[in-house]
Amino acid sequence: MSFAYWLDLAVLSIKDPAAAARQLLDLQIPRNTLWMLLLLVTVCNTILFTISDLMAPVPGPLADLIGTPFMMLGIVAGGLILTILSIRICGRLVGGTGTFDKVMVLIVWLQVLRLIVQAAVLFLMMTIPYLSALLVIVAAFVWLYLLVHFVNEAHQFGSLGRSAVVLIVSLVIPAVGIAVFLTLFGVPLTGTI
Repeated sequence: MSFAYWLDLAVLSIKDPAAAARQLLDLQIPRNTLWMLLLLVTVCNTILFTISDLMAPVPGPLADLIGTPFMMLGIVAGGLILTILSIRICGRLVGGTGTFDKVMVLIVWLQVLRLIVQAAVLFLMMTIPYLSALLVIVAAFVWLYLLVHFVNEAHQFGSLGRSAVVLIVSLVIPAVGIAVFLTLFGVPLTGTI
């Protein structure tokens, strides 16, 4: 598939996320390819985060832990896998039909879009820092909007409200998992937020 196809899909994701999700699901990407794509976006995410951290270091007690690229890679990969599993399991518990592969393809695509935003944020950090902060805030809301639609399509709920509830529960599970992981490594979580 051409670059133009993926660019059109990125635009469609913003304009009509449900249609973009259906188009992604219709691709029926094999699971082994999805795992390779997940690894690729995780590595790219870690590289961009590391560059960002060099430009504006993370404050607080987490700085030593996520300041190391390999640890950041593990946290990002673990967080993505936990997110995929929790969206799949929570959705199925309330009658959704989403499979691991369906959820995975949509989460990987969201990470691709996130990488584009991260690259733009890095550029703006070097040129117009105030705009970079604004872009981060806007992107967070757009990401949630897309995710609600994507979860709805993956599980065939037919209800954005039900999708939002599944999403809230699904995002709490990885957050708790990462907090437990960080605690095991002796990172104090009090005062880090």
